[in-house]
Amino acid sequence: MRYNINKLFGALLVGIGTYIFLRKEDSSKIGDKRCPAATQDVLLNTKNRNAAIKNPIIGYGPANPTVENAEFWNEFAQSFEPEGSTPTAEDIEAAKSMLCGNCVAFDISPRMRDCLPPSDDYDALALRSNAILGYCWMHHFKCASTRTCRTWAAKGPITKDDVSYEWQRKSKV
Repeated sequence: MRYNINKLFGALLVGIGTYIFLRKEDSSKIGDKRCPAATQDVLLNTKNRNAAIKNPIIGYGPANPTVENAEFWNEFAQSFEPEGSTPTAEDIEAAKSMLCGNCVAFDISPRMRDCLPPSDDYDALALRSNAILGYCWMHHFKCASTRTCRTWAAKGPITKDDVSYEWQRKSKV
């Protein structure tokens, strides 16, 4: 959702401060080229990101990419192995290369960089690992190039505006 100061919903004066209530414009019209709602609404972005962290099918992480987390990477590699088998060291190294930064749904196009909300404390952990922030079209939140999830797919990132708009058209947000 994008806040538009020109479409003021109402204002309330209290003491020496002014409180303004802004109407949210719907930025999810199909075929629209506005920013995705989660890039304009920090609460929606956080809700979607937290859901991706907690959902065992998605498993977004690791929480702190600057710290070696053998348990996370072993579990992540295990999710790609047949039931009952144990990932090898090579499997774990391969899993560590499957990052948001090279996922087909990771959008770092010029238009998306303009859309992204400010960084928060969770982003700060990733930024210390030289992460690039982008938008995940699969799970609809701002994500970090040094993290991953179990829905990772090869051939990314998205770097061109026309490809970004096509993902937006297909995702209907």
